[in-house]
Amino acid sequence: MGQGYNPEAQTERSEKAGGLRFRFGKHERLLSTKEYKRIYLEGKKVVNKSAVLYYAHNRLSYCRLGITVSRKMGNAVRRNRVKRLLREAFRLNKHRLKSGYDLVVVVREKAMDLPFREIESKLLQMYEKAGLLTLK
Repeated sequence: MGQGYNPEAQTERSEKAGGLRFRFGKHERLLSTKEYKRIYLEGKKVVNKSAVLYYAHNRLSYCRLGITVSRKMGNAVRRNRVKRLLREAFRLNKHRLKSGYDLVVVVREKAMDLPFREIESKLLQMYEKAGLLTLK
């Protein structure tokens, strides 16, 4: 009990367990405004009609994701739906990303009513354009 929480050890245990590498734990999320601001200021960005992807190195052995959706995009149900789909697309494809990056997806109006496969496809296109995909 004396040891603190170690997300890297948790990821290692999950991967050893087999199919658990597809989890999306709290350690893989960007949670503070300070982290978002750092990525906006220090990072690079990739733009398409559906979203903007900001990315920056994070000095960790895994990637973290943050998502922003403006209140102008609709009510909470619509905003939460698109965030849920983006998290799922990240979760299913994070093993294909180069490790050690923080990612922030800023959603645009065009993405609000897209089906999951299109959201996933557009996210992968942005990863590829940013050079974040591995050759696996």
